[in-house]
Amino acid sequence: MARPLFNRIVNAVTNHDAYFRNNIDYTGREGISSLIKCTSAIRQLAYDVNASFLDEYMQKSERSSRMALDHFCEAVMDIYGPGYLRKPTVTDIEKLYRHHEEKHGFPGMLGIGWAPEIPFVANDVSYPSGYYLVDGIYPELAPLVKTIPEPSDDDHKRILYKQKQESTMKDVDRAFGILKKK
Repeated sequence: MARPLFNRIVNAVTNHDAYFRNNIDYTGREGISSLIKCTSAIRQLAYDVNASFLDEYMQKSERSSRMALDHFCEAVMDIYGPGYLRKPTVTDIEKLYRHHEEKHGFPGMLGIGWAPEIPFVANDVSYPSGYYLVDGIYPELAPLVKTIPEPSDDDHKRILYKQKQESTMKDVDRAFGILKKK
């Protein structure tokens, strides 16, 4: 993460939640700094590790790391939630379409989340709404597109589709994995 972005997040979180402000304990010693608390929380999220993993490295207890993560997530949701954790607009959907088509080669794919019906065109065919790439556990519904289980060796289009779909699913799984840890 770039230092200016990290510092902006630390300042916003520190201003929002008193837990992150430096405090003096009863012996007159300064407590854990806001930078250490935020670094601990961000590392837990970024590296997908539990609080005990960082106790020696960050020189703070597992309990303190866990509390920092809880306070950090609550603060981030309060501060950035209204702008970023909202139902997407038509413009947002169009950006998602463009981004996923550029990155994964799938026109009309929405990625994660619920969205309004926005039409798109692929191979000169107009579709009324986007779709979601899913694995085999989901029911047969029009907006849920599953991978091809066993494409034949000579069917290069289906093999390429399977590879791209699985690559995209890994990105989505990583995003949900981080969110589930909360």
